Amino acid sequence: LLPMAHATAKADKKEVQDVRPVVFLHGIFGSTLIDPKSAGETRYITASASLGFHTPDIRLPIEWEDGKQKTDGLLPGQVIESVGPVNVYGKFLNFLRKTFGKDLVHPFAYDWRRDNRESRDSLIKKLEEINSKQGKPIVIGHSNGG
Repeated sequence: LLPMAHATAKADKKEVQDVRPVVFLHGIFGSTLIDPKSAGETRYITASASLGFHTPDIRLPIEWEDGKQKTDGLLPGQVIESVGPVNVYGKFLNFLRKTFGKDLVHPFAYDWRRDNRESRDSLIKKLEEINSKQGKPIVIGHSNGG
């Protein structure tokens, strides 16, 4: 599935693995959004919203400042693995964890409502951090994350 990413060779009857870190970028709506002003409360997606009981107001401000859209203060939380019994990225992330090792899989959550250039800047910082600690990562993207 991922060529060259998990190469196994036999040497002296031992398996030697050349495993690199993996960064996964989700698609649109693929991460939670949290409100740091309310002790990290999840604003998207909550159980009641996923069941259709309410629709969270996650609109961005329509004002711009210094060439950037103003923020509403929400921050990306986690890549959504499941919503109740519905799998989103959970099975795929578990496959990656089993294949590469839990410590080498880095789901990258970003605010999918914002300009992709802002997400790019955060991603570059994350990739540099991983590269300095674990080596050059493989990047896998889905939909808007690809």
